[in-house]
Amino acid sequence: MKWTGKKYSQSFLMYNYNMNKKTLTLLFSFIPLLSLSSCSEKVSYIDLMCGNINPYTGTYHACDKQGNLLSDEKGTIAPFNTSIQLRYYGYGNQDKIYDKELESDFYSFFKEKHAYFDRHNYYYSSSDGKVINNLKTINNSYGSNQEIILEESFYNSLKKALDFSIHSKDKFNIGIGSLSLLWDAYLDMSSDYTNSSVKDRYLESSILNRKVMFDDPLDEEINFCKDLTLTSQELNTYVQLNDINKSVIFKNIPRIDEVIKNNSPLIESLKEKFNIDLSKPSLTLGGFGKGEATELFKRKYPNKNMFINSGTSSISCIGSKLTSSKWEFSLSNPLYYQEERVGINYLGGSKYSPSDLVMFKEGTFSMSTSGSYNAYFYNKDNIIRHHIIDSLTGYSHTYFSSVTVFIEDGSYGDMITTSLMNTSSLEEANILIGEYKNYLNMDIIPVYLINNSNNTVNCYAPKEEIKNIKISQKEYPSYYQKESVTTIVEL
Repeated sequence: MKWTGKKYSQSFLMYNYNMNKKTLTLLFSFIPLLSLSSCSEKVSYIDLMCGNINPYTGTYHACDKQGNLLSDEKGTIAPFNTSIQLRYYGYGNQDKIYDKELESDFYSFFKEKHAYFDRHNYYYSSSDGKVINNLKTINNSYGSNQEIILEESFYNSLKKALDFSIHSKDKFNIGIGSLSLLWDAYLDMSSDYTNSSVKDRYLESSILNRKVMFDDPLDEEINFCKDLTLTSQELNTYVQLNDINKSVIFKNIPRIDEVIKNNSPLIESLKEKFNIDLSKPSLTLGGFGKGEATELFKRKYPNKNMFINSGTSSISCIGSKLTSSKWEFSLSNPLYYQEERVGINYLGGSKYSPSDLVMFKEGTFSMSTSGSYNAYFYNKDNIIRHHIIDSLTGYSHTYFSSVTVFIEDGSYGDMITTSLMNTSSLEEANILIGEYKNYLNMDIIPVYLINNSNNTVNCYAPKEEIKNIKISQKEYPSYYQKESVTTIVEL
């Protein structure tokens, strides 16, 4: 049953939208539909979906540096390039539980946060008639010694991401903007079967292998973008924050300036090839912004019973559904979504169910997941390439197909799962989790999925968490009708 976008939906199933091909790695659903509480009064819920940023409506509008609005020919922008949805619960009918203030805030909150975290566009604020200082403003100021005064909440968010990057020792790195732009360009091209050159060269092999096939970036492109990436030490030295003024100066970096000077022809080539500007280093908050926004919105309504589903990779549940049942959600089957990205219609159907596992959780928590099988391709050596890049090597790691963590503060969830995807063993990942537990002083519960060579999947989870994980086909046989290929293994 597809999401309709109506406010009062009688049933609810979150499909994988694949709007943002980078991070949609969870299928979140309620199966079966909500039951009634033991209370005499009916439990109702209201569903909301955050709309897109439009050039001519709302408070924030994508614009050029001078504040001229982008034309509607460029289309609207989905906040954080994905589907953001909210459901909240109450006793009584829907008119009784309807919260106009919550709805209005929800519709505007994520658009505002997107405007600040976006590195691709400037934004004009109709409330004060000015272009805001966002991440693109910071990147554009590189080397100018200009002090950029930031909105306080955005400043605090930037500081949090910067501190985590420095602490993670390059496992998570906001200075990876150039590498991210390069890989995004290749990943977008790899699945663009409307492009005749891509379709003619790769569609047949992708159908044959039931997964997207494509070519790696050139070695010189990888090495150049890797050289443009800031190390954790350089982030600490050259991205200078001022807590008093709530400002940032993005200082010029002599090492990187020399790299740019010596690679002018390559910079022009990449601009012509992909329309990306790599004439200066850049920061990205792509593995942080959506989770941070979700957590901040969650904190505004601690007494509401609701969940926020941000692209299915950042999820926050608050309170309960006011019924005897727990929150329920499914972990995507990576084998199915590899086929889905080729196009199930090309393959004559999938051999797999979209989800093999259903998880149950009570109370208030945040959950984040990062994975390799939505934005990915396999190269000629059958090695997977995906959007989560190790800044030290310039390539993605291949050990995990997805990592999910449960954590008290969802602001850190995406950064942690990104870090864990940049490890090469369960042992290395668990050591890193131990370090983050000490650093953040909070519990972190991981669930790992690993693809096996025989087209099966292992799900690794702590012993105390396994009781909350079930095989979907056995839990809901009428819905998940294909046999599971996943085995649950204790960490």
